[in-house]
Amino acid sequence: MSLRFHPPRLAIAPEVRWMLLRGLGPAGAAFPGVVGPAGALAMARRFEMSPRIAARQGRERLALELGSETTAAFAGDRATAVAVGMRLMTTARRVAERAEHLGVPIAFLKFAALEAAGRL
Repeated sequence: MSLRFHPPRLAIAPEVRWMLLRGLGPAGAAFPGVVGPAGALAMARRFEMSPRIAARQGRERLALELGSETTAAFAGDRATAVAVGMRLMTTARRVAERAEHLGVPIAFLKFAALEAAGRL
């Protein structure tokens, strides 16, 4: 089958490739290239992937690739995300308690559902 539409070749910046590999790829996969620490952090923050990358890769691996200063920034982003998650779950529990008292069924979605089920 032949397609009439031929999309242009997409040039992907090394920072984007690094972010996708570290945030979504297999753990421990080697990155086939060089990426600057500031660029990697900026790209991960732009797509809100820095907390996920910090959690998946750990300080040691990030420090080897990006240095201790950038690794500390990734760790700070992760700590902030954890704090936000704790606040969200506190609010979700309050909502669930009030809904139960009123007899209103609720269903949590996305983050709250995954966190409440112990999947995160």
